[in-house]
Amino acid sequence: MSGSEVAILNTGALVPSEVFREGGIEKLLSDLESNVRAIPTDATTEKGRKQIKSIAFQVSRSKTALENMGNDLKADAKKTVDLVNADLRIVRDRCDKLRDEVRAPVDEYEARETARTDAHKSAIQEIEALSRFDENPSVDIVKGRLDRLTELSGRDFEEFSARAKLAVTNVTQQLEAQKEAAIARDAREKEERRLAQEAKINRRLKQEAEQREREKRIAERAAEEARIAAEEKAAREKRELELQALAEKNAKERAERQARQDAEQAEKDRVAAVEKARRDKEAAVQAERDRIAKEEADRLAEEKRRAANRAHCAKTNGEIVADLSAIGLTEDQAKAVVVAIAKNTIRHVSIQY
Repeated sequence: MSGSEVAILNTGALVPSEVFREGGIEKLLSDLESNVRAIPTDATTEKGRKQIKSIAFQVSRSKTALENMGNDLKADAKKTVDLVNADLRIVRDRCDKLRDEVRAPVDEYEARETARTDAHKSAIQEIEALSRFDENPSVDIVKGRLDRLTELSGRDFEEFSARAKLAVTNVTQQLEAQKEAAIARDAREKEERRLAQEAKINRRLKQEAEQREREKRIAERAAEEARIAAEEKAAREKRELELQALAEKNAKERAERQARQDAEQAEKDRVAAVEKARRDKEAAVQAERDRIAKEEADRLAEEKRRAANRAHCAKTNGEIVADLSAIGLTEDQAKAVVVAIAKNTIRHVSIQY
């Protein structure tokens, strides 16, 4: 064998699994490199240059042979891997299915237990919430809560019975206290309304009595003034008649006629004075009635203005509650927000009425 044939690999004698095992390629290439590099060459001669080209060609062929061998081994390995992957998918799917089948009773039991305990906890939370109010409740509202508490307390809470019993006891006490407070509040408000109505009636009766007394005094004063005026006039006329009788004895007939005329005129004057007194009395009475009517009209107008203002405020608050409810708040939460704003307990926020 010539030196140039050292680099030729006998690929037919190579076993791919041996060549491409760990360290196999390294050893084969190391031997190839050592052998090729050990061949003496001379690039200064024609023969030497041909030899070098031949060795290089044989190295390329060796590379191609090894690459083909490796590629064939990779193809076989890929087939094996594909088969294994397919089996692994079957293993995974069937084992997962079997695992789920075996575990299903436990999962179902745990789901039932979770739903059962959650239902008990939810019922206890509802019991505890029955005693909470956003504002002072009415008697009917508290009674409704007590009825709902009776319904919930009849539930079998199983292992939560102690906790449920404690919650029922506490909430019962709180609701009973709320009911008593509501009853007392209703009674107090009823009494306040009764007293207010009674005071209103008393004020009206007092005003009517005072008005009658004023009218009586005015009438009496007018009558007295008319009587005095008439008496004074009569006395004055009588004195004049007496003086005239004494001074004009010779003019008796004329004096008598004049006296009759004067008497008639005096009667007319007296009647006129009485009529004037009557008209003055009626005018005074009417003036007093007008004053009282004006005071009553002013009071009614003020009450109407206040009622309109209250209605306007209630309408505005209702619209705010509706808008707050539209963005997700419950009606009770929305009312609590409006009350807080109206009481100026929320900074930088106010209601424009």
